[in-house]
Amino acid sequence: MTMLLECWRNGWRSLRGHPMRSLLSALGIVIGVAAVIAVIAIVQGLSRSVSENFDRLGANSLSVEAKTELEEALQGRRNRLGWADYRQILRQEGGTAALAASFAPFGDYGATVRYGRRTAFAAVNAVTASYQTVQQAFVREGRFIRNSDDRSRRKVCVIGSDLATKLKLPERPEGEFVEVSGEWYKIIGVMESRGAVFGVSRDNYLLIPFSAGQAALAAGNPPDLSIALNVADPAALEPVRQRLRALLRRLHRLGSGQADDFRIQSARQLSEAFHAIVDGMSLGLAGIVGISLLVGGIGIMNVMLVSVTERTREIGLLKALGARRAHILLQFLSESVCLSLAGGAAGVLGGYLLAGAFSLLVPALPAPAVPWWAVALALGFTVTVGLVFGLAPAVKAANLEPVEALRYE
Repeated sequence: MTMLLECWRNGWRSLRGHPMRSLLSALGIVIGVAAVIAVIAIVQGLSRSVSENFDRLGANSLSVEAKTELEEALQGRRNRLGWADYRQILRQEGGTAALAASFAPFGDYGATVRYGRRTAFAAVNAVTASYQTVQQAFVREGRFIRNSDDRSRRKVCVIGSDLATKLKLPERPEGEFVEVSGEWYKIIGVMESRGAVFGVSRDNYLLIPFSAGQAALAAGNPPDLSIALNVADPAALEPVRQRLRALLRRLHRLGSGQADDFRIQSARQLSEAFHAIVDGMSLGLAGIVGISLLVGGIGIMNVMLVSVTERTREIGLLKALGARRAHILLQFLSESVCLSLAGGAAGVLGGYLLAGAFSLLVPALPAPAVPWWAVALALGFTVTVGLVFGLAPAVKAANLEPVEALRYE
């Protein structure tokens, strides 16, 4: 143990003795680790933000939407959930779950919203009054759409905070009118801000009553509904899913060998699927960026080979005084590991700073998050790089003959 500590002390003394050379040789490690930490921090921050939104939906929520396979889409076909599907689901599950339905009456990508001389493009959806409770989306000012608005087909709307900013609406915009595809709607509320995901705002939207959306839907243009359910008892989630699947297969007249043309997912399933994608993306990006660590390792090996050459006479003197092969091997390996570990520690700090700076430059991104395993993985990999790439120079130093080493000029 004493010998090991002495080797470590010698290693750090050697690095401090040649600070510029040590910095340049470890630069590849610093850049590689900083890039890995920054990438993982940004991706994990996004993952945490999306997970929080899934958690708000609760473990007892289900979403139902149409599903179109790629082959069908290439043939110009598109599966949809229609009025009949919604009415039958409401009739069957209305007593056991809260239901909310929505659709885009002016097109899947949205519509142009005009206020005075200002216009903005936003997502426009027609929703039922229960949308607020089921989707956990609440108003900041004014009120949400009510059942009475739906029954009387009132042309009212609630808007997202980003859309209100783009249109430069008054601080309290209730009572103002906006135009959507030639139809005028009275603003009754502004929704709470929900932030952004992957740099895309989730507050650039406008909601109108379900019946008003039906009236605005172009003749002959079938709707494509999205239906959300909030089951009172989480234990009943799976039975509700099975009943929904059986009902929709019957309504869509699907045979036993035909695949579902709809998708029923819980918030937990959506969260797990997203996490699987994010984890795979994190590992893939970290692996690509980690190639620079190998480049840094080659730089360390070159510097250590030069160090062996410079210290040939020193090595010969140590062997003449009784130093064994293992002592020389351990000393040079210690120097290599110290060099890579110092670069790794600097890279971790640089990664934190880089991720924070990137988050400040792109305000739409959530705050970065660095998991402990990313730091441990980065430092562990740098130690491995130091051992692997320091081995060849250490073996070369350990195999030097004392007499020839002492005579080296």
